[in-house]
Amino acid sequence: MFLYLKGLGKYRKSKAYGLVGCLALVSMIGLAAPDLPVIGGGVVAADVIQGGNDIKDVNVHSKSAEGVAMTYTTYDSGTSGKQTASGSGVFVAPNVMVTVAHNYYDKNQEDKSAVLRGGASARSYVVMNSETEKHNKVPTSGVSETLEKDSIHLYDEKNFGKDYSNDLAVVVTKKTVEAMTGGEDSPRELSHKEVSTGDKISMVGYPNDFSTPNLSAENKARLKDGKAYSVTTTVSSVNKESGAVTYHSSALGGFSGAPLFNDKGEVVGIHQHGTNTPNAQESERIGGGTLFTEKHRAWIRSMIDKYGIKGWYIDGANRYYYDENHRALKDVESEIDGALYRFDEKGRATLLEGEEKGRVLLRVEDTKGTPLISDKVVQEGSVGSGLNFHLRQNPNFKQLIATSPTAKVVSYNGVPINKLASDTSWSDEYVSKLALGDTIIRAVVDSVTPPSTSSSDFARTEVGKVDLSGKSNLPVPSKEVLQAPNGSENFYATTHIQTPDGSGSGTLIAPNLVLTVAHNFLTVKGSEVVTKSGRTNTVYKATLPSGQPVNFSDDDIVYWNKKDSVFGFKNDLALVRLKEKLTAVSPVEVVSESTSITKGDKVSVYGFPDGRLSPVLDSEVVATTDFGSGIEGISYGGTKPGASGGGLYNDKGSLIGVHQNGVVGSRSGGLVLSKEQLDWVRSYIEGKPKAPVYVTDNILVDEKDKDKLPSTSKEEKPTTPKVESDKDKPNTPLKPQEKPKTEVITSYEGDSTLEVGKERTEETEGEKEGVSLIYRTVYKGTKSKTEMSPIAFDTVCQGDETKELGFRSVLEGKEGLVTRTTSYQVDKYTGAVSSKISEEKIAPQSQVITLGIKKNSSTKEVPITERFEDSAELEKGKTEVISEGSVGKEVTTVTYKVLPDGKVIENSRTVDVTPMRERVVRKGVKEVVSPDKVESLVPKDAPIREEQPALSEGFSESDALVSGEKIQGDLGILIVSSEELVPERVEVPDFVTKVTGGEKLTVEGHRNESKIKTPSKQERSSRPETTAQFTTNGTGSSSLTAVFGGKTDKILLSTVEHSVIKHNQQRGWHKINNQWYFRNSDGKERTGWMKENDAWYYFDTNGTMQTGWLEDTDGNWYYLNDNGRMEIGWFQDSSGAWYYLGSSGRMESNTWIYYKGKWYYIDALGKLFFNSVTPDGYRVNEYGEWIN
Repeated sequence: MFLYLKGLGKYRKSKAYGLVGCLALVSMIGLAAPDLPVIGGGVVAADVIQGGNDIKDVNVHSKSAEGVAMTYTTYDSGTSGKQTASGSGVFVAPNVMVTVAHNYYDKNQEDKSAVLRGGASARSYVVMNSETEKHNKVPTSGVSETLEKDSIHLYDEKNFGKDYSNDLAVVVTKKTVEAMTGGEDSPRELSHKEVSTGDKISMVGYPNDFSTPNLSAENKARLKDGKAYSVTTTVSSVNKESGAVTYHSSALGGFSGAPLFNDKGEVVGIHQHGTNTPNAQESERIGGGTLFTEKHRAWIRSMIDKYGIKGWYIDGANRYYYDENHRALKDVESEIDGALYRFDEKGRATLLEGEEKGRVLLRVEDTKGTPLISDKVVQEGSVGSGLNFHLRQNPNFKQLIATSPTAKVVSYNGVPINKLASDTSWSDEYVSKLALGDTIIRAVVDSVTPPSTSSSDFARTEVGKVDLSGKSNLPVPSKEVLQAPNGSENFYATTHIQTPDGSGSGTLIAPNLVLTVAHNFLTVKGSEVVTKSGRTNTVYKATLPSGQPVNFSDDDIVYWNKKDSVFGFKNDLALVRLKEKLTAVSPVEVVSESTSITKGDKVSVYGFPDGRLSPVLDSEVVATTDFGSGIEGISYGGTKPGASGGGLYNDKGSLIGVHQNGVVGSRSGGLVLSKEQLDWVRSYIEGKPKAPVYVTDNILVDEKDKDKLPSTSKEEKPTTPKVESDKDKPNTPLKPQEKPKTEVITSYEGDSTLEVGKERTEETEGEKEGVSLIYRTVYKGTKSKTEMSPIAFDTVCQGDETKELGFRSVLEGKEGLVTRTTSYQVDKYTGAVSSKISEEKIAPQSQVITLGIKKNSSTKEVPITERFEDSAELEKGKTEVISEGSVGKEVTTVTYKVLPDGKVIENSRTVDVTPMRERVVRKGVKEVVSPDKVESLVPKDAPIREEQPALSEGFSESDALVSGEKIQGDLGILIVSSEELVPERVEVPDFVTKVTGGEKLTVEGHRNESKIKTPSKQERSSRPETTAQFTTNGTGSSSLTAVFGGKTDKILLSTVEHSVIKHNQQRGWHKINNQWYFRNSDGKERTGWMKENDAWYYFDTNGTMQTGWLEDTDGNWYYLNDNGRMEIGWFQDSSGAWYYLGSSGRMESNTWIYYKGKWYYIDALGKLFFNSVTPDGYRVNEYGEWIN
């Protein structure tokens, strides 16, 4: 199947139908030709392969979906009611989106022209970052913008329906893509690289038609109208001429207008259609679109240049700035109009210093939006300064309407007027304050007599002016130019040449070579030909339509015949050799053979009359002039001064000569290159320069007419170099000339010992056939010149992801050297000295600064929290753990990048969260009937005794009894706490012991502290042991001896059989021996980390709350203050040293800290550096701030 598809798209043009070859081929292989939508006709079907498995989900916030938009239109459709058509597009400039025309237009079946779908009822929208399913075909997420009626521009409205290559549109939005997405998205780049069969491409768009039966049930459930998806495939066929492309992939409805990306993510074309039958075999299901040809790209660029935003764009509190290339400034500091701004990674500007400026422009247009005068600056100054403007008082506006008494102002600054411009009943006042950037006062005027071409600001095809200020209102080719043979290439290769006394034109014929005319640089002074500047080292500027300037000097110019260049037209020819190659622009096509032009032929001229790029297309040749020596001049009309040196092209768009002169309203003239001139030009194009070859015209004249001969004929060199004597001339019936008494034969040689400009002469005498001869040899200086210039090295800052932050190493740079050698040679017949410059370069070695940008990961544990659930099954006071829970983790990973100026900034921050699972405890709420309380034995808020039944039996383990042996006791007493809750940190005894009557039992408990490693200066002494000892004799009396930290208390008890003493069973803080503990609800002491009231505490394995410095098992240090709370942020210890504890409490060490706009260095011990030099060579001041 794909063997046949390989030829698909190789069209044969037909005057009647356009693509006969394509249709024939499609029929042959069994595919129906997909067609554009027709008014009243069917809709192009779409289908899938692999059940739709090649359609992948896309995160609209990812890089792959950047700049991709959804576009949809609602419109009335007769009895069908409100309809919605939806497709895709991609932004290629801040406010310029490329899509397909059929997203908005149908084709007229009769003439194939474009007709707006829905007419006046149509309402169109652009949506960015839609990521949820639509509701009633309307997006429910993302950012939508309503399009104005005149914001959709078609590539070829007239021929829209004749071929898919015309199914192209540009949509201009009011908001920029950065403003719509909060700086998240940016425009995509247009690719200039050619795409071939087998190349990988992908598309991203918003499909919405999932009706095909070939879509699997799983994918039908997965795919949602309103979400973005991608398809990746390879090119099956491509037509280089039209751009038609096919690919074997799914192609659902709604993908129309989706950008086609190459493997670098650059836009190479747009998707337009799928298979036109759902019954096709899977191998025959294809997608199709258009790969942008140079004509498509040139049109898109012209739309960007015309409508793309440059300068400031204000969106509420967010301000964005777009450079000359329509790209937002991001992650950089930049000075604009004298004020310094910082632009964050999303392009939002913050004023750092200086005063903000603004200006107000007057724009006067006709009702079609065509400018009647160029934009005029009304006022500029500080933002907020006042403005009071009157339209009728503006001199440019007054001049415009002076010759049009019926001129009517349709609207003024958006307010309808519809009155004569001279009518003073409407207010022409505009009062405001200057805002940042440009503010436009727009006046729409009708019934104005178009200005004459001699006084107008504009020419028909002129769209921009290149000046010497370094700023360009860049020219844009008109539709006529784009449709002319090689129109785009010839347009962008036309060069503006600025000289000290004016300007001219030229043509880029090789990456480093410009063809022009000599009179752009030379003039006559007396009998000498000199430069117009009067100097020999004049600097000139050549500027391309792209705005790229290149300087050159007199030394870079070579002339066809310098000394005769200003006498007549035949020698008015020059080449400019540029020192650098201009690779961004394609040189024009130069004819390979000299061309003969006749009256009536069509020629075109590309030049800069009046400093504006204004091509003259298909001008008719009205006369030809034979200049002799095979050189021909032609006359035509349509140009003005300033175009001199511009390219002269034949009807195929190939360069045949140069334009030389033009007079407004009169004839213009140009030079058609002769064979010898073309050979000379092509030798420079090929990099093998040759000396000019001048052809002598044999003219037989009478002696009396000798003074009428051109003075230049004596200097011209014959085609075959030889010395002519009188006897070699053909016989003539005219009066014979007298033989000279002495004949001088002159030849020229080079002398490498003489400086250029110096010469010496040697003569010898001879005789031939009775004629005295003088053989004169003129030796001209050809001593070569050598110049050596250093080439400064640059500095490259790079990051090393294996090195810690703060690491810095410098690999010193080394200057380069360029050696320019100028050698000279002398033409032996004419004596002309030509030069050749050769260069040898030793490239400089960059200084490389390597900075550590190792990513930083920190882990923060989220302690387990407890949740209690009431249980009616458990007795009150009892608990049961349902789930132990687990500790959560937050792992924060920070990556860094190095800016060109060497600053290390945060690049990304990601947080991976492992959720904490809470500990779930069931708490008994079942009521239990208890014996009467013995309240008389205890005071209020003290433990209470409750008598137990005499037959109750309790057991207690005892090392004094044999296993299994027990001693019978009497009725005991149960002591319980009478308090429901213990206030925070109440100091109460902390022990629980059992006493069984009838036996002697000693219970000893020892708390052995597990040492926690802390700094030596912060070490704490061991805590005293706590011992509780009970003695019973089974007779009803007993004693308790409790030793707390060395202090002994003896308590007498009246004991009976089953006595249990429990103290402090409630959850909360308690203090023993001046040490704090925290008891959980289950009665166990808390250990490890605990978060209470938004503060963190740490308890050792014995449950003792810690203070001071603490090191965990991973070697991380923390500081707990005297209250046990963990410190965060800056902390100063008793010695005066400062430390920085991160948000997790971890002490930072051996690193740089960025805090409130300042950098600080922390050493290996965690201390802040003051007034010293850091280990990586930076100085910090007395406050620890990095200063250099």
